[in-house]
Amino acid sequence: MTQTLLILGATGQQGGATIDALLADRRGREINALVRDPASKGAQALGRRGVTLVKGDLDDAASVERAMQGVHGVYSVQTPLEGGPEREEKQGKMVADAASKAGAKHFVYSSVAGSDRRSGVPHFESKGRVEQHIAQLGLPATILRPVLFMDNFGTFQFRTIMLAMIRTYVAEDSKVQMVATADIGRLAADAFNDPDRYIGQAIELAGDAVTRKELVRAMRRAGLGPAISLKVPSFLQGKVPAEYKIMMRWIADSGFQADIPALRSQHRDLITVPEWARRVAA
Repeated sequence: MTQTLLILGATGQQGGATIDALLADRRGREINALVRDPASKGAQALGRRGVTLVKGDLDDAASVERAMQGVHGVYSVQTPLEGGPEREEKQGKMVADAASKAGAKHFVYSSVAGSDRRSGVPHFESKGRVEQHIAQLGLPATILRPVLFMDNFGTFQFRTIMLAMIRTYVAEDSKVQMVATADIGRLAADAFNDPDRYIGQAIELAGDAVTRKELVRAMRRAGLGPAISLKVPSFLQGKVPAEYKIMMRWIADSGFQADIPALRSQHRDLITVPEWARRVAA
């Protein structure tokens, strides 16, 4: 019987990376993408690659339940950027409920590093509660906990903001763990490919750890720029959203704790910051 995998966030970074990895080693499976608008450019591009488009909305539980019918595995990812952590948590729990109701055999949830450590960061804590809900349902699950995305530094505007935040809140000699979203997708695909190994696992995922200066140097050497690194001016620090201050201070004080050497012993091709910068600049 052909296995069907349902991928959420398919037109976004993580879901898109998961689809890329699955298409590279399809193994005869049917890959479905949950999309709000099948006519959108992103959805149509997936359709041309042989992905089946399934209309659904994370604010419409009935549509998600319909999309889950007959699926073997689910890749679940939500974002706090639209509606905040409360909406993200509601969506994440609803998706898990739908997968449980449909009898999914493997549920891969993209959470965040630190979700299990009382970080105090609202959108980390909300993901932690989704993880707890998944466990309470008894879903056969793999939890991926990625650290800070390298891809956040891919555009000038966001790169400038993130570099300013790191310079303002993180010590000069402190290394910040980072991961390429392509590696999140590859780990998700690995989980689906080897369920006996991955079900029941929670993996804090990073590919590299760099100081701010090392990060800037890597981007400049690759020709990815401009990479401007200035502190947030004191008169603007009061306008930085509290959640992001809490997150940066937590990163500075506790930090991500992925075991990069152990990860590399199993996944030797994890992308480093210099490699990521060269790929983006190419």
